[in-house]
Amino acid sequence: MSNAVVSLSNEAIDQHVGERIRYFRQKKRLSLQALAAAIGVTYQQVQKYETGANRVSASTLYRIIGILGIGLGDVFDGLHDSAGPAPEVADRRDGGEDAVKMSRLPADIRKNLTALIHALGRQDEG
Repeated sequence: MSNAVVSLSNEAIDQHVGERIRYFRQKKRLSLQALAAAIGVTYQQVQKYETGANRVSASTLYRIIGILGIGLGDVFDGLHDSAGPAPEVADRRDGGEDAVKMSRLPADIRKNLTALIHALGRQDEG
């Protein structure tokens, strides 16, 4: 694990996640009240999530990203920037974020992209 990840405090991570939730909520033009109602909490609780005053549980975060139509990686994007070099896993970009984006594409486009990727892989082997 990268030292950059270890050096981040829980509070810094919670604040970053909250800021990203607020960014995507506002981008979607969703009010605090609407997001709160959708996840079953008060708007004050959403405010606390967005400021980092309260930590977002995994199950709540899962519901939030579903409502906002974003991927899990979207709430952590840029987190390493404040801690120095990116963690090795983030630098590697192992495709997790791309897989989420690809899953949102229509089925016929996914099928064609998958065929293209396999064809390119066969070219590398040949």
